[in-house]
Order: sequence, then C-alpha cells, then structure tokens
Amino acid sequence: MDTKVAKAKAELRSIHLKIQDLAERKSALEKFLDVYAEFSADESPIDDTDTDDEPRRPSSSSTAKAKILVAVAQLLAEGRHAYTRELVNELQAINVEIGGADKIQALSAILSKDSRFISSRKLGWSLLDPKTAEPASVGADAGSFF
Repeated sequence: MDTKVAKAKAELRSIHLKIQDLAERKSALEKFLDVYAEFSADESPIDDTDTDDEPRRPSSSSTAKAKILVAVAQLLAEGRHAYTRELVNELQAINVEIGGADKIQALSAILSKDSRFISSRKLGWSLLDPKTAEPASVGADAGSFF
C-alpha cells in the first residue's frame, strides 16, 4: 500500500510541476498577444479562445505597461542611455501615462522586469543588444525589438 501512495504522491508532484510550466508558458503567450494586438491594426485584442460568452480584453494595466515598454525601447534606441527621471519626463511629453504616485519608482519597476533593459547607476537605463547579449554601447545599432 505504501508504494502506491508514494507513486501517487510522485505523480502529483509531477503534475504540479507541469501545471507551473504551463502557467508560465500561458503568461508568456498572453504577453506576446497583448503586445502584438497593440501594434497590429489587423488584429483585435479580444481573446477568442475563451469558452465564456463574453470575450475578454487584455487588462488595461498590461496594455499600459506594453505602451511604456515600447516607448522606452524607442527612446533608448541606438545605444542611448537615460536616467529614470529623464525617461519619465520624456514619456509624459509624448503622453504615455505611468501609473502610481511615484512615477520614477513605477517606471523603474516596469523596466527592471523586462530583460531587454539594463540599469546602471552611473549611466542610467539602456537596451540590451539582442545580437550580442551585451549592453548596447553609445552609437551601436541596437536593432529592432518589434
């Protein structure tokens, strides 16, 4: 009887790991679809894979974050560096809203969760060069993320 219980527990652990992997993959795909819908005039951001009667739209927070990430990537193109305060001012100048009471902290939190951005206390934020996996240097071609 103990071996059957042990096998059942092992299988249950395996299932939990698979569920976790699937949840991470689902999250990555949802993020991709949110960003794609943001930049594609052809596609609607409506998720038509739901079985509910009402289609779901991406949350406004994920859409706002996507807008911020795209705008900052464009601002930091060509190897440019900028401090968080400068980026906040530039985003506000182009009407990209950052939520929260502390805009600098909110932007820093958003950028730090995206692997394309690198922070430096000395230089500020920059883009990671996708070709070399190194920080893009000033004047370097950072390539396109879109």
